[in-house]
Amino acid sequence: MKHITTILLTLAAALTATAQEGHFGYINYRETLMLMPEYAQAQETIQTIQQEYEQEIERADTEFYRQYMEYLHGQKMLSSTIILKRQKELQQLYENSMEFKKNFRDSLSAERKALLEPLERKLLDAISTVSRNMGLEYVIDMSSHSYLYIDPEKGNDISHPVYKLLGIEYKEATDAENIPQPVTPNQ
Repeated sequence: MKHITTILLTLAAALTATAQEGHFGYINYRETLMLMPEYAQAQETIQTIQQEYEQEIERADTEFYRQYMEYLHGQKMLSSTIILKRQKELQQLYENSMEFKKNFRDSLSAERKALLEPLERKLLDAISTVSRNMGLEYVIDMSSHSYLYIDPEKGNDISHPVYKLLGIEYKEATDAENIPQPVTPNQ
């Protein structure tokens, strides 16, 4: 019986020591996402779409302004029936412009989501793979700043293995903390 008690105490001490070692990881999710090569491509696509919409909005605004100025300049020479007709036309043009701008924002948001969802899924898969391989119980997102303190001696910075899995180039750190330094696509 004494032998079983000793084994149980030893096992309990080992489990406590393992729990205290810190089976958690941490990574800056947002920074890692932005370092993915596909992220730059997605941002370029989003910017192109945004520029096209902005050009169309500018064209529509210019057309509205042109018609409004024509209406103001010719108002004195028009009959009240034509004035009402032109006011309705301008009102409709204005409402169409507002609807287009709203649809633009919604469409751009949907495009952004469609382009970034696969990247976020890929990043989360990489984080999951690395975490399982390292035997981590959970991973903290450093970009949210919702943590109060993380002991670097007890946690595991999983940036380096996630970068490697995603094909993100990085430079090894030369400082004492040995934190990998990401290489941005422009470097």
